[in-house]
Amino acid sequence: MVRCLIIACILAVTGSSQSLFAQKNPTTTAGNLHFRDLSKNAGLLTTPPTSDKKQYLVETMGGGVALFDCDNDGKLDILVTGDSTIERYKVGGDPMVYLYHQDRDLHFTDLTKSAGLTTRGWGMGVAVADYDNDGLPDIYVTGYGHNALYHNLGGCKFEDATERAHVVGGGFSVGAAWADYDRDGHLDLFVSRYVHSDIHNLPSPGSRSFNYKGLPIEVPGAEGLGARGLLPADPWKTSSGAFRRRSCISTSRGRSSRR
Repeated sequence: MVRCLIIACILAVTGSSQSLFAQKNPTTTAGNLHFRDLSKNAGLLTTPPTSDKKQYLVETMGGGVALFDCDNDGKLDILVTGDSTIERYKVGGDPMVYLYHQDRDLHFTDLTKSAGLTTRGWGMGVAVADYDNDGLPDIYVTGYGHNALYHNLGGCKFEDATERAHVVGGGFSVGAAWADYDRDGHLDLFVSRYVHSDIHNLPSPGSRSFNYKGLPIEVPGAEGLGARGLLPADPWKTSSGAFRRRSCISTSRGRSSRR
């Protein structure tokens, strides 16, 4: 919910969502900026579940947010990743994102369910782009355990295209980015992942993997090779809405090479 409060404050300063990117010559200096909490009046009331204790890595990761116009009505809408808890994740998790549609200036309505954004898990990051070139912004959500791709049907309605597009991912996915790296007219997807952390086999107090400089915090890789190191990233190449995973993408002398 803190992420929503921050967004609301930013919108309050600029005066409207549309002016976020329109102020070329701002009249207010940095020393005169003032923020106030508009969350309640703006309709940003959804509070995802979260854990008060931050002892495991999945609990400590901050989430992502996107400002985009989901229905092309000229007003920016807000997409916020959803937290969960270890206990709730083990029984299915919670909505990975929440969508707030701006129905009038600085007032939003939670359209998460009606928009079809119903995949549950533990959300981490979001990336918005029109991956199929139909003029509508689509959503990719990263999360712990699995990711989700939502195809925009128009009018802030989405369908889950994850399985069809083969981009469910896995592991501990955090960030994502869209880019046409080979300039073929089709957006490609790059997903970064974090360390190995098994939510179903977490370290217990007193173990080496549960002691970070004297603090009771998970330390992946402290015991055994199986939990060591960073997870590799997931690059996907797309063509007409279908993605193919690439194990490595690099460039040499301005040309792309794939392995």
